[in-house]
Amino acid sequence: FFAHIAFNFGAYYMTNWNPTYYAEVLRVPAAEAKYHLMMPHIFNLACKCLNPTLVTMVESRGYSLLSSRRLFTTIGFLAAAAFILPVHLLRNQSPWVSTFLFSLANAAFGLAPSGFKANYLDVTERYVGVVSGYGNTLGTVASWVGPQLVALILQKFGSWDAVLLMVAMVNVVAALNYLLRATVTPVERDVAEKAEVDMSESLSKTC
Repeated sequence: FFAHIAFNFGAYYMTNWNPTYYAEVLRVPAAEAKYHLMMPHIFNLACKCLNPTLVTMVESRGYSLLSSRRLFTTIGFLAAAAFILPVHLLRNQSPWVSTFLFSLANAAFGLAPSGFKANYLDVTERYVGVVSGYGNTLGTVASWVGPQLVALILQKFGSWDAVLLMVAMVNVVAALNYLLRATVTPVERDVAEKAEVDMSESLSKTC
């Protein structure tokens, strides 16, 4: 769930606040900004189109399902963080430098769902709809909270560096959390195995 929250937090930052960044920081006219603003979405779409091929390639190299999920999620989040961090430092360069970095970050966001979103199909056999529904709901909350938090930081500190650092750090924490805690074992199987162990222990004590 945290991965989904972090994903929406970062992705919707770009959707909601990039127009303001291009207008106020990069001073790009609206007529020109439309080309810059569409590029991250084109990169994201291209990456998503490549995902099935990439997943197949990873599986053919002998990666387990869990390793594949971890690989796509962690690379997606960490790469997005790496590309977002230097954007404001390079604001005095051509706007296309920022656009290129934002586009690479959004392409990385296109990788991550092949890990954590596909994981909803792994963690339960009977309640996929319920679990994915919870994930989408929490992600939607982050989609709303994220832009509000950015507005608060800009109002209080006036720092785009702080905003981009926050987005990057959320990505890093999400990647580490997923790397350490991800599982592909259905919860029903976990419950059944725990019940068998408890029964075995009870029988052992009785004997």
